[in-house]
Amino acid sequence: ALKAISTRNSEPKLASRPFDTERDGFVISEGACLLVLENLTHAQKRGANILAEILTYGASADAYHITQPDEDGEGAAKAMQVALNKAGLKTTEVDYINAHGTATPLNDKVETMAIKTVFGNNAYHIPISSTKS
Repeated sequence: ALKAISTRNSEPKLASRPFDTERDGFVISEGACLLVLENLTHAQKRGANILAEILTYGASADAYHITQPDEDGEGAAKAMQVALNKAGLKTTEVDYINAHGTATPLNDKVETMAIKTVFGNNAYHIPISSTKS
C-alpha cells in the first residue's frame, strides 16, 4: 500500500491538508484550469494586467523510489536552487512557493526540509501552499 490516499472521506474539510500536523494523504479528484501564458513584451504592448512572471524553472529527480522522495530532500532542494540560480534571484526575492504538497507525512516532511535548506530563515516568511489543498 502506498499510504498516499486520505482516509477522511466522510470529513471533506479534514481530508487533503498539505503540511498540516494531522495530514494523512491526498484526495483523488478531478478538476480543470486554464492558464494563458504570454510573452512579457507582447503583454506590455497591449496593456495587459500582468499578474505574475515566470522567469524560469528547476527540475531534478533523485530516482530514490517510484512513489517516495529520498528522505534527505536533496532532489527537491536542487530543483529549487537551480530555478533560483537560472533566474538570478536571491531567496529574499521570492514572494510565494507553490509546493508539491501531497499531504502525505513523508513527502510534506521532505519538501518542508528542502524549502528550509534552500530558503533558510526566509522560509518562515514566504507564503507556501499547494494546488492540491
